Amino acid sequence: MAHVMITHSVADFGTWQQAFVDALPMRQEAGEKSAQIFRDAGDPNTITGLFEWDSADRAKEYVTSARLRTAMEGAGVTSQPQVTFLDGA
Repeated sequence: MAHVMITHSVADFGTWQQAFVDALPMRQEAGEKSAQIFRDAGDPNTITGLFEWDSADRAKEYVTSARLRTAMEGAGVTSQPQVTFLDGA
């Protein structure tokens, strides 16, 4: 299993959240196994997601895909995503 952490800002959390829920089949098809979403305590429109993927290669492929960029634009992402690929310790 591979883990990815993504942090970005959104224009409106509610709009983003609905788009995120709607994109679940797309993410699962790409290899996502689970996701946890967090909001910054000081800025509720800054989102951090911790995702588990079936493989690091599939996670990297999805994170760099045009499909994800398009989905993020439609969801109201307003900042460049900060992406971190994580290894277990």
